[in-house]
Amino acid sequence: MRYSTDPSPAGMKQIVIDAQDHPIEAVTVFDQRAEVRRIITLELDAGRNDFAIKNLPSGIVPDTLHFAGLSAGQASVVDTTCVTPRPKIFGGPFQTSRTSPAQRINEKITELEAKKRELLRELSLINARSDVLLSYANSLNGENTEPGDFVEFLGHFNAAGQATLEATTRIENGVREIDASIGRIKANEESEDEGDKIQELSVKRKTKASVVLSAKEACSIKLSLTYVVNGAGWKPAYELHAITDSKTQAIANNATLHYHASILQTTGEDWEDVQLTLSTASSAYSSYVPYLGKSIIKAGTAPVRYTPPFGHTSNLATNNPLDRRGLFGAAPTNTVGFGSATSAYLFNTGATSGGLFGAAATNNVGNHAATTAPSSSVPASGPFSSEATAREEFGVVVESNPDMHALDRVGAAVNDQALASTYSIETNVTVQSDDIPHRVTIMSAQLGAKTQYITVPKLSRAVYLSCKMINSTTHQFLPGPLVTYLDNSYVDTTTLPLVPVKGIITKSLGTDAAINVAFTQIKKESDKVVGFAQRKYTPVTDTITIKNTHPFAIPRILVRHAIPTPQDDQFRVVLINPEDMAGLEPGKEYKLREKVKGRWMDDATSGPDVSGLVEWTIDNLEADAKEEIKMVYEVAAPQDVEWHQS
Repeated sequence: MRYSTDPSPAGMKQIVIDAQDHPIEAVTVFDQRAEVRRIITLELDAGRNDFAIKNLPSGIVPDTLHFAGLSAGQASVVDTTCVTPRPKIFGGPFQTSRTSPAQRINEKITELEAKKRELLRELSLINARSDVLLSYANSLNGENTEPGDFVEFLGHFNAAGQATLEATTRIENGVREIDASIGRIKANEESEDEGDKIQELSVKRKTKASVVLSAKEACSIKLSLTYVVNGAGWKPAYELHAITDSKTQAIANNATLHYHASILQTTGEDWEDVQLTLSTASSAYSSYVPYLGKSIIKAGTAPVRYTPPFGHTSNLATNNPLDRRGLFGAAPTNTVGFGSATSAYLFNTGATSGGLFGAAATNNVGNHAATTAPSSSVPASGPFSSEATAREEFGVVVESNPDMHALDRVGAAVNDQALASTYSIETNVTVQSDDIPHRVTIMSAQLGAKTQYITVPKLSRAVYLSCKMINSTTHQFLPGPLVTYLDNSYVDTTTLPLVPVKGIITKSLGTDAAINVAFTQIKKESDKVVGFAQRKYTPVTDTITIKNTHPFAIPRILVRHAIPTPQDDQFRVVLINPEDMAGLEPGKEYKLREKVKGRWMDDATSGPDVSGLVEWTIDNLEADAKEEIKMVYEVAAPQDVEWHQS
């Protein structure tokens, strides 16, 4: 190993080592930092040995740099230092903006192309002048031209032709030179980019470290240098692949979820052929237990609490997935249908007098809300939702599938620790410091899938195909982008929220155009006025028709509908048909026909929690068969008040 020597302040010879000459052995990537371990081979003399290590990343966290690997009795570490570059305030004094290499190349090419266009315009003018001269020559003849004039014209013609030939040759040579210059610039672009990259990386390697070793005798050692560096991180990314059974044309009962890691680093040094480990632990946040002080009742309004900027948080629990357990360690909900399953109510109403629809009607969404995601009837921009955007859901499966399936791991060995999980990539990986995401595979899981069809005829005539899966692995899935494919065809790109072990993932796979939906609403104006309050009663009929044009039967279709509820006490809604459904208790189903059943999606009988949402279930809809659902209700309102449904 070749070293350079510099005199140390104490007059002792210091051996300078370039860190980039020694390979990086392993890297552990956290969410915003990385721990790098490189092996440095040193030749020690007996006694004191002073080494300076240069070209280390500028983003090193100084206190994390340490040395290890010395055998007992062989040598010992006497002293270490780590000096990182001082950050420049506002980019440093008198700093001027620098154009990128690509910009400089484009500027050169643009300048040459402008010169080429100027030459071509000159050539076009010369050719036009020659055409005019030639046209005039063709017009001359013996009848209208004197011999002396003709001889004089020939002299001018020859001189102009010679000048045109010289100018044309000059312009063509100039154009060829410009084309050759542009070709050379483009040919040298890769080498210039490589040189610029080396220069750019060297700017990011300004940290210097030193280590003083004491050896009893001359020896050769392999020293392990480990440090934590900023400018690196990883985020989960997922691919969901669902397939159609070739025989039944239905969605298969399992789906494949590919769990990837998208790694990005700008540390200033490339990680070439390293052992890569991904950690779910958060390295950027403190892990101390917050101090709980005395609570005092004070007069006056409460002070405004500080809110971190959008997209940031100061709460460790929100950044460490293992701390997202709720108050006093309560387990998180196991349902992840289109986001957070915190609310199952989408249509809140004001207080009503008496029971819903004129009876003590109760609904049965209590169990539903505990096992699935919030229900919705509004197809919006994304198939996942949170409490505030629950109505963006495309479709939710009510029934669960408790079957557990084996995990097929690909790409990484998983180690679940007390506070985090680590994924050790089984093959060595190269990740360049280029600010470009590099993707590696952590695992692939076969998840049991159960599909259902959901439609909301009042808002859309589409039928949405929904797939429900259970996280049957022993690891939670962290939040990240999810790309969905059906039969290897792209469906959409969404965001997968945090999915705990045995958590439920509900995902829309798109719409099924082979199931036709029709919806009609007939509002019969009535002159019926009853009582001293002069109230007007208006019957409304909602008719829903579902037809299956597939050549096979559809096992289940969920039809979601909403009966209006009063905004205040001046309105009243009474369900007329089906009459027996008005007083249905929570957890009970109403059987309309053999294959058609309905239930209320609320667990309240009256009050502001009543939404009027109803879910009909159509089982085993045969090919070319259709089912009709009709609901009739009467709206009572003051005679002089106009009303409408929202």
